[in-house]
Amino acid sequence: MINLNEVAEKNYQSAKARGYKVDSVLSDLKAAAGEIVEVAAACSSWLEFSDSDIVGEKYEWLFQLEVADVIMCMLTVSHAMKWDIEDILQKCLVKNEQRIKGGE
Repeated sequence: MINLNEVAEKNYQSAKARGYKVDSVLSDLKAAAGEIVEVAAACSSWLEFSDSDIVGEKYEWLFQLEVADVIMCMLTVSHAMKWDIEDILQKCLVKNEQRIKGGE
């Protein structure tokens, strides 16, 4: 199983080495917003070409990469904030399960 906290640290260090303002949460969130725009564009292309095997696979791959970029941006935020993202995700799952059962 992948350790998301380790991935967060690696991505944080990689972004820092590339000159990104990784200690600015607002800057990280702006980067994530830009990536979300790229996700929407990739999704649009994938939907347009999903009937074509080769081209559709290419755009699905690009769509997946853009989704991963958004996740990586958010992992960078979690590392900058010194959060345990795995613990947070577990708590979020519990919260969502409680919503299904009718208890906010």
